[in-house]
Amino acid sequence: MKKLFSNLLNVCSAIFMLKFGLPKLNSYDVSVKAFKQFSEVLPVDATVYMYFVGGLEVFIALMMVCIIFIQETAKKAIATYVSYLVLTGTLVVALLHEFFVRPAPIAALVVYSTVFLCISAIQFALYFKSLPKPFASQTR
Repeated sequence: MKKLFSNLLNVCSAIFMLKFGLPKLNSYDVSVKAFKQFSEVLPVDATVYMYFVGGLEVFIALMMVCIIFIQETAKKAIATYVSYLVLTGTLVVALLHEFFVRPAPIAALVVYSTVFLCISAIQFALYFKSLPKPFASQTR
């Protein structure tokens, strides 16, 4: 049951990241406008930043899909932690953008980020006991 639930969360997370990453990589108007707005406040090139963020989001989605096919529990736990740490970092930065860079936060984006931060916390809790012990304790 844990595996099914975790895989379902991975699929949802991958779809979520693709939903936001692909428009950036395809230079949709809404993404271009948002990143031009960000570049007015942050010292970044809007286009480069947009493609970087979009590529990162698609990469996270691919990591989420790959996790589904990992069978060994310890390796799956490590992959889950790495991918969800990257996702968490991305979401925290997205929330910082919403509250400190945009003139007015977009409520839907804040809610999406908060929901997927909760999903990250659930995944961390599900795989915490499956993480391998540190090397120091294994060498004794």
